[in-house]
Amino acid sequence: MAAPRLNRPDLGRSRRRQAGFSIIEMLLVAFIVAIGLLGLAALQLVSTAQGTSSRERGTANLIAHSMLDRIQAEGSLAAAERYNNDAVTSTGFFFIDPASPTTAYNSTGGENLTFNIRGEVVATNAADKLFTLTWRRQNGVSASLNTAYQEFIVNVSWQEAVKNASGQTVLVDKTISVSRYVRV
Repeated sequence: MAAPRLNRPDLGRSRRRQAGFSIIEMLLVAFIVAIGLLGLAALQLVSTAQGTSSRERGTANLIAHSMLDRIQAEGSLAAAERYNNDAVTSTGFFFIDPASPTTAYNSTGGENLTFNIRGEVVATNAADKLFTLTWRRQNGVSASLNTAYQEFIVNVSWQEAVKNASGQTVLVDKTISVSRYVRV
């Protein structure tokens, strides 16, 4: 035997009204998703700019420390020759002045070396020039001719594009300076 049918005229209508989302609910979801996507896009722009800045700083640091390593290698050779001969016999020294290791000596050949973003030496007027390297040697401290130590200072400078408070992109001068005492 079949169950008696209840007479409910509004049961069918209420089920039809709750069958899906309304257009207002869909627009609200679309608005929230759009706000989230705009936030992610802004985050991507900032992340890209910071990545570029970080790469430039890292390359400048690598260039500066590479130059100090070259100076230290030359200084070790000069110190070994002074220890063995009381004089430097090698020619073509770039960083160490063979005649007077304990006096200030500013480079003439080592100033304004220019590099690209990959850290490769390029011409001063090259289109991809980004970094400029300069170095100098401070007065040495020496107890004898065989034990001369001098401070070498290496500066790497470049221009970095940053946005100012009004949103315009401007170039800002940046510099990294590193120093090391080298036995010469």
